[in-house]
Amino acid sequence: MSEPFSWNKAVDFSPLTIFKAIKVGLILCGLAFIGFTIYRAYFMPTNTQKQTTQIKVESGGTLNLTQSQKQEGKKRPWWMPTLFIEGYGFIETWGTESRTGVGTRGGGRWEF
Repeated sequence: MSEPFSWNKAVDFSPLTIFKAIKVGLILCGLAFIGFTIYRAYFMPTNTQKQTTQIKVESGGTLNLTQSQKQEGKKRPWWMPTLFIEGYGFIETWGTESRTGVGTRGGGRWEF
């Protein structure tokens, strides 16, 4: 004989089940972080300096040789967030009521 189906057993929200789900989620996040780090270190192209040479020959036999190096701006390391602080103002209207105000917010932004 088989046991009858029970929704209480199918949807179990005990503390042990929640702890196991959090533990598995943290392990998956850790593995994804390690994989992304390896990808960035070995497979992602790096920024290099590019050098170009232009040769212009003008009438009369003069030769202009121009060399230029294109240097790309240095980016911050991906693990270091770019911090920001910004101010804002607002006007809200809700039915017949309205309010105005100012505020600030700040935080960090990671650029990959």
